[in-house]
Amino acid sequence: MRDCCPELAYHFSNSGGDRLTVTERECRSCHGKSPEVNFSAHHKTCNKCRNSNNRAYLSEYGRNRRANQTDTDREKHRLRTRSDREANPQLTFLSTSQYLAKKAGVFSDLTKEDALDIYETPNTCAYCGKVCDPTAKRAIHIDHIVPMSQGGHNSRWNLIKVCISCNTSKSGQSLRHFYAITESFTEERYLAVISGMVERSHRSATEIDAILTQSHEFEASFNRERERLMALLSG
Repeated sequence: MRDCCPELAYHFSNSGGDRLTVTERECRSCHGKSPEVNFSAHHKTCNKCRNSNNRAYLSEYGRNRRANQTDTDREKHRLRTRSDREANPQLTFLSTSQYLAKKAGVFSDLTKEDALDIYETPNTCAYCGKVCDPTAKRAIHIDHIVPMSQGGHNSRWNLIKVCISCNTSKSGQSLRHFYAITESFTEERYLAVISGMVERSHRSATEIDAILTQSHEFEASFNRERERLMALLSG
């Protein structure tokens, strides 16, 4: 084996056995050499090429499988998917929020347990106090208190259950701005939201207040710069 693999060297351990040590390896696909490229175990292709090949194989496998499916198979798959989503709506939210967080480039540490905890809270809007019907389609939304567009974390402490009307109205606004312009968002509910953030984040009230202040200032600054740009564009 030593003769057929000149790039491999052997070292002997104290127990008397021999341990294989790689001194230099070349990927047979991209021809990159270690240590510039990484290898796993004794594979002859580097990790990057293996991952690329695996994705291509799985993509081709999926296309072939879908092409060979009958209408009955597709209908069964749709019904099974719908049933799973209805039984575990928190998993759909979890995967969607993780995708959006990655797309926005923000921190995300939301777990299955966190998502389930959100869904198990009462179906009452934290902003306006409306009791939502859980059977109505998309009646209940989950809002990022500090919007992800401002860098808000996709974490349990930054998520709250609200009605569709409040979530649509708030959109990317800061919590303080939304509180100032929304009559149904009372001071009692506003303080309850902040208290929940403090409790779930294990941060002090001062720290949460600083976060909300910065979020509000970020929004005001963005609006000012947007108006300046619009003025320049209009000449």
